[in-house]
Amino acid sequence: MIGGAAETLERVDADDLDPDAMAELTDAMIRQARILDGLTTDLLTTAQVRHGTLTLQVRDVRPADVVVAVLAGRYDAGVDVTDQRMVRADPLRLEQMLSNLLSNARKYGRPPIDVRVRPAGPCVAIDVADHGAGVPEEFRDRLYREFARADTNTVTGTGLGLHVVRTLAEAQGGTATYAPGPDGGAVFTIELPAV
Repeated sequence: MIGGAAETLERVDADDLDPDAMAELTDAMIRQARILDGLTTDLLTTAQVRHGTLTLQVRDVRPADVVVAVLAGRYDAGVDVTDQRMVRADPLRLEQMLSNLLSNARKYGRPPIDVRVRPAGPCVAIDVADHGAGVPEEFRDRLYREFARADTNTVTGTGLGLHVVRTLAEAQGGTATYAPGPDGGAVFTIELPAV
């Protein structure tokens, strides 16, 4: 897709291209570049975990701030923050985890997508909820395995996103879980210890 859009821009004189068509091609290239960037990051993270070379730059982070930064201009989601506590985490890895969950909600779920930052005892929980069909019950025990994909999926993906989310959560002293939504859909939760 990136190649096709770039070739079109290369072949066509910019003055002859309709501004709406130019914007559409540019947006497509940006979207595809983000997808490739995320895929590359997930593959690198998986390799680092396998080889024991995963490094984290842990510091005090406010999850609510990271949520706002990840959503800005990229995802259409509601936000509800009821916990402003800090956690000890790597902010870039937290962004990676949230991006994976939001990308999955967009691909496999249905709007509306909601992100909640809430207290969970000694932890701060970040929920990413959608209103799709949820995860098939027969697939739930494999959900966080490397390269795992439900047989019923028609959407392409690598099966790395959730594996990376759980691995990074655990590396930062937290957890990553799934639960069916109370009104349908899926709720994926990251919990990290508050400081």
